[in-house]
Amino acid sequence: MAKQTLRLKYLTGIFLLLIFSVSLLDAWGLHTLEKYGVFARFHAVDTRTFDELGRSQPLTSYSDAIWFRQELAGAGLNHGSDEQQVVQVMKWIMNQVNKADVSSPGSAREALQLARNGEGLSCGAMSQIFGEALNSLGFQTRQIQLVRSLLNNKDTHVTTEVLIGGKWVIFDPTFNVSYKKNGTLIGVQEIRKALLDGTASDIKPCFYGEVAYPARLEAYYLNWLPLYNNLFIYEQRNTELWSKLPPFRYLFGPRIYYLEENSKGLWYFELEEKVYFVFVVLLPVITCILFLVLILILFIYSIGRKG
Repeated sequence: MAKQTLRLKYLTGIFLLLIFSVSLLDAWGLHTLEKYGVFARFHAVDTRTFDELGRSQPLTSYSDAIWFRQELAGAGLNHGSDEQQVVQVMKWIMNQVNKADVSSPGSAREALQLARNGEGLSCGAMSQIFGEALNSLGFQTRQIQLVRSLLNNKDTHVTTEVLIGGKWVIFDPTFNVSYKKNGTLIGVQEIRKALLDGTASDIKPCFYGEVAYPARLEAYYLNWLPLYNNLFIYEQRNTELWSKLPPFRYLFGPRIYYLEENSKGLWYFELEEKVYFVFVVLLPVITCILFLVLILILFIYSIGRKG
């Protein structure tokens, strides 16, 4: 009996080690594919119109929301008109980050705290912090990924749209700008439409003054309009540790939505979705089921021998 118990404990230990190994292989495999440019981002992919996805950056942590709200209240940024609050929050964030970098730490709160310690942040992290901060004040926000060409996964940018007066408009926490057409704030879809119908010359960036974060629109993108060729909504969703493990990451992890009007012919994203599903759901689940069946067979066999 002692030997059987020891054997079961041994097999259980191997099972747990197997799950851990599958998680490591999953993370390593996807990281390698991203590193060598096979896929620009490895997330679950879906189609959705921009209007259907009302708020793509929900509160990922209530404790972080309370923290951001207290920080903003302490800085006197929780009053004024909607547009004034948005601009004030954007500048407040950009004055706390002194370096631009490619790094994007876990949560928005962690990213901001690292920046206060001298770390640099990417456009994605800046957008995440901005969205979380505004969400804590009751604003609806969404992260937008702009891709100049689907064949170049490096020439991209992440920005933020905020719902003001029933309309989604851009406020970019990387370049400290919004965009106006004929004096009116506009969003990414309006910029893309203007790019297609030849009225893009009417769009003007609105710069809100110098801040500590060093990125400037004119320095980074000499011709920024083609970035709006392809629009995607990036949904952060859950940031808890368990949600990063397979297969939970597929259901609860980050997700990218692309416009239904652009979905025809985007085989790239359909392939990415299938590969992501195989790596994150299918292989881990099949491996775990097979090993559980093996443990059950050995358990039944050991009971049979005892009988």
